Amino acid sequence: MRFSILIFFLFTRFLAQSQNNKINFIETDKLDSLLIIHSQLSKKTIKIYRIQLYSGNRNESINVENKFKKIFPKILTMNTYEQPYFKTKTDYFRTKLEALKIFPKIKKNFKNSFIYEENIDISNL
Repeated sequence: MRFSILIFFLFTRFLAQSQNNKINFIETDKLDSLLIIHSQLSKKTIKIYRIQLYSGNRNESINVENKFKKIFPKILTMNTYEQPYFKTKTDYFRTKLEALKIFPKIKKNFKNSFIYEENIDISNL
C-alpha cells in the first residue's frame, strides 16, 4: 500500500513537471533507499545471531552436539543439513552482544566455531 502511494506521488509529480517542458530527474539513490526500506518493512523477518560449532559429516555433527550439550546444558543446539554438509549450531541470540558474551567459552572447546548473522521468519519464533 505504501509503495503504491509512493509510486503514485512520484508519477504525478513527474507529469506535472514535464508539462512545463522541463525534464527533472529524480535522484535514483533516494528512490533506491525508499525501495529498500519498503522491502524491509514488507518482510516479516528478524535478524538474529547464531554460533556455528561444526560443519562436516553427520556422525561428527551428532558427536559435537552431544559434547556441547554436556558442557553447556542450558543452550539449545540444532543440527541442519545444507548440502553437502551437516551443521551444528546453537539456538539464536537476539543481539550480537549476547552471542559475544558466551562465545569465548565456546571457542575454548570448539576451535572452529564462529558467530554469524541470519534472517529468520518471525513465524519460526
